[in-house]
Amino acid sequence: MTDNPAVNPTIQAEQIIMIDHPQIEALLFVDAPRDPADSVVEVRVALRDGRTFGFTAYTPNALVRLMRDSGQMSLIDAGMMIVREVSLDAVRDALDKMLYAGIEQFGLPI
Repeated sequence: MTDNPAVNPTIQAEQIIMIDHPQIEALLFVDAPRDPADSVVEVRVALRDGRTFGFTAYTPNALVRLMRDSGQMSLIDAGMMIVREVSLDAVRDALDKMLYAGIEQFGLPI
């Protein structure tokens, strides 16, 4: 991750971020992370080909906390994205991997 705010801006709720990427046009962060290292955030991605997908970005700390607090032994979620921290860099990294493998296998079409 980079500490330069111009490259990795602070994420705000309902924030649309235009992306300089060959396949991704924009990201919408539906929620703002309370703590980038321990958050669950809804993300929408608009691709340049016109498709749009939804994801829920979880940090490992948030997964552990959610399971511990609810007493669950597992957690499943359609559109799950696991990122080290909720940041533009981490979400872009996950999306690059999903695009390479076939994003439609991971995201929920919108």
